[in-house]
Amino acid sequence: MHRAPRATVEYGVWSKQMTERIARQQVTFRGPFFVEGLGRNLPAGTYDIETIEEMIEGLSFLAYRVASMSIAIPLSKNAPHSYQRARIEPSVVRAAQREDLGSSDRA
Repeated sequence: MHRAPRATVEYGVWSKQMTERIARQQVTFRGPFFVEGLGRNLPAGTYDIETIEEMIEGLSFLAYRVASMSIAIPLSKNAPHSYQRARIEPSVVRAAQREDLGSSDRA
């Protein structure tokens, strides 16, 4: 019986250590907030946030910094899977998260 040779796959860039990671979370904004990528305010609500972090090289330990954040904005209530992404300032997201933590402490 003839056996096919095993395929060897080289990943090029991916053969190096991964330098980025992506995190997704839902954040509730209790009031209107400004989205830099749109240049306007969005209404209060819960939105999906995507954070891309890049590895900080040259350290003796593993550490990441935020490279970018984006928010998924629904285009229509009738089409829940249709949305656009826009850049949002990390400070806006952190403020919403602090406010949410503060309100849960009071409950």
